[in-house]
Amino acid sequence: MRGYLKGILIGMAVFFILFGLIFLIASFSPDFQVSNLIIALVLFGIGGVFIGVVVYAEKKEASRPVHIEQKMEIKASDLVGGDKRTEELKCKNCSGPLSSKDLKITNMGVLVSCPYCGTAYAIEEAPKW
Repeated sequence: MRGYLKGILIGMAVFFILFGLIFLIASFSPDFQVSNLIIALVLFGIGGVFIGVVVYAEKKEASRPVHIEQKMEIKASDLVGGDKRTEELKCKNCSGPLSSKDLKITNMGVLVSCPYCGTAYAIEEAPKW
């Protein structure tokens, strides 16, 4: 329910309840009249109806499903962790530079064959954590 409409309804409820109090007090004066008591009860009822409308509208609005949409943009470069610099491979025996032609990928891992000293070995990569 919009704030201004809720304010108007509550204001009207307060208005009717206050006038109901005035008529209720007037009904207990020395010249007791039943009509003042009936008018007071009617005014209380009208004020109660306005309050009931506000409460009903608030409950109905609170039970309505709320759709929240969030958008997130992630670059592929952000997903790759660790150091992003390329590293030159060197033979662990003679420290000669190795190229991609000197590497062979098999089901056992990456095998290296050094063109300078002829050493063959498997590369074991240590975990990064």
